[in-house]
Amino acid sequence: MHIAASAIAGRDALGFLTKAARKAQRLVVCRSARSIWFYRTLKDPIKPVQPGMDVEMVFLAEDKSGLIAWLKENSRSFPWIYIEKEVESALANGHIFGCVRRNDEIAGYVKIGIGPTYIHDFGRTIRFPDGVAFIYDTFVAPEYRGKRIGLYAVSGALNHLKRAGFKGVWCHIEEWNCASLKTFMRAGFTEASRIRFMRVLGMPLYIRGDGRPMMKLEPLLEARGRASYNRGQ
Repeated sequence: MHIAASAIAGRDALGFLTKAARKAQRLVVCRSARSIWFYRTLKDPIKPVQPGMDVEMVFLAEDKSGLIAWLKENSRSFPWIYIEKEVESALANGHIFGCVRRNDEIAGYVKIGIGPTYIHDFGRTIRFPDGVAFIYDTFVAPEYRGKRIGLYAVSGALNHLKRAGFKGVWCHIEEWNCASLKTFMRAGFTEASRIRFMRVLGMPLYIRGDGRPMMKLEPLLEARGRASYNRGQ
């Protein structure tokens, strides 16, 4: 009798612990993202890029309504190009959108964050240091790909920021995105760190490539930009 009761109690306890462990796992890690962070100092020369067709690039600091409407319309096919919180952050914090056009058509764009910037992969806002910008999205319409439009847009953004007095630019790219990795490295960006983001018990946690955890990303951004600027790289 005692043995049977103990066995039943043991099964009940094991079942309870299994359920508790599964629930704890869901609570401990509820979101995860991995990306490579790149930095580009604007002290270095910016190589000119000639696109494979006649296009022009305009920068929208004030009225972004036309491009935002295009993003929203085309998000049916490309959901990541229009994130409502991202757009709200851009409008509230004076972000710059660079728009590449061919005649009256939008061929692509680049979104540039200044100061507080909502990062969809993290689900939170990151504040970038003064004098440092953040390219958080680039896109080329399918019919314009293979014409160096992406590299042209990134190069144009770098020149625009340099003329405006910025000293450096960050970007982050998922490891699988080979096309974007190639574009940004050709534009002079160098790898600064690999970051895995997760939420632990609702709190953000960043794991660097060397395994060191950070509760905030901002100190890394400030330290890397400061070191690069001081070295004159």
